[in-house]
Amino acid sequence: SNSSDGPIQVMFRLSGLPGGDNPGYVTVHEAVWTDTRKGVPVAAALPELVAEDNLYTVYVPSGMTRQVWLTFNPVDVEAGTYEGEVVVESVHGGKRFPLHMHLYPLDFPEERSLHLGGWDYTDKVGHHSMVTEKNRSALIQHLRERFVDSPWGTPRVLTRGTHDVQGVMTTLPDTDHFDAWIALWPDAAQYLVFAKVGPNFESWAMDTPEFTTAVKEWVTFWAGYAVEKGLKPEQLAVLLVDEPHEGWHEDIILAWAKAIRAAGTGVRIWEDPTYRDMNQAMEAMIDACHVLCPNYQAFLSRGQGYRDYYVKKRDQGIALEFYSAWTGRVFDPYVARLMAWTSWRYGASAIYCWSLTDTGGASSWNEYVAIRDTYAPLFISEDSVTAGKHLEAAREGVEDY
Repeated sequence: SNSSDGPIQVMFRLSGLPGGDNPGYVTVHEAVWTDTRKGVPVAAALPELVAEDNLYTVYVPSGMTRQVWLTFNPVDVEAGTYEGEVVVESVHGGKRFPLHMHLYPLDFPEERSLHLGGWDYTDKVGHHSMVTEKNRSALIQHLRERFVDSPWGTPRVLTRGTHDVQGVMTTLPDTDHFDAWIALWPDAAQYLVFAKVGPNFESWAMDTPEFTTAVKEWVTFWAGYAVEKGLKPEQLAVLLVDEPHEGWHEDIILAWAKAIRAAGTGVRIWEDPTYRDMNQAMEAMIDACHVLCPNYQAFLSRGQGYRDYYVKKRDQGIALEFYSAWTGRVFDPYVARLMAWTSWRYGASAIYCWSLTDTGGASSWNEYVAIRDTYAPLFISEDSVTAGKHLEAAREGVEDY
């Protein structure tokens, strides 16, 4: 209904489902419009509505529409088919719309077979500017509820301690930051760290015996400490050089990877190559990795030979995963869901987005003042966290898988 007097108030309740009116296993959202840095408005934010006097209320601006989304999580309801209603009580005479719920007699496993993450860097307040002391706990809870089980940490997670002139560790690394990080993410499937290494370990160049000794001592310590904290060393993965595509990247990765593998700890080497032609990549460096994570769009667009390369490496025992920046708000949220479907097709075991927390240096609610493109698939401000369609789509993709 249109009106020149302002927005229309629409009040409604959910009726006829198990649990009575407005059952607790249904979350009601309204989709609100926000603008983007590209000047393309989107209805991606999904703030939750709270019923008052047994009614939800939304406001529809004059001449416009308003989406209302329902999220169902009926974990304690018997399987079956239920016929309920959405009862709108604010229109003269009232209206009723059918609400059909078919609940299948199956349970999803507690541990998912497709992992989800995305350089959240929640180990450090302020890394993506909108991760703050006020919102970090709520943010991590929100991500975990949406099946994010693969958090990323900054280099300070795996400190190095001190070493003697032969590279042997003499002072143990500081573990406080690591302890605080894994406490934020209990029961994660894996813990990934962007180690951001260079051609040296402290003062030793990568072609020296001291370098090899120091790297082995470093990774051996952290593998052992992970075990002390109740983890398996294989749950730790390190990204040594981000998006390698040049010869000097390969040299650094191979030097570190040789030392890490020589230590025999189980800690994994995770890399995201960005060569346009994978036949140009150093084979020894590629084979030193435990995980290869190509860019999702590149994997789809660069031809069958490109895809065959990664499938061959997967069959040789190197895990295949995908990453993307599909969370730019102007992308259709289905991109996030389809990424999981592609993972199923190619036997990939994880998906990542850049980045779960990168808001471009500003509140998600005002991209006009962002200093760079924004990617977070949810809406984050200094003191709030709100659902977004892109992350909801990714969660459904994980369930589809």
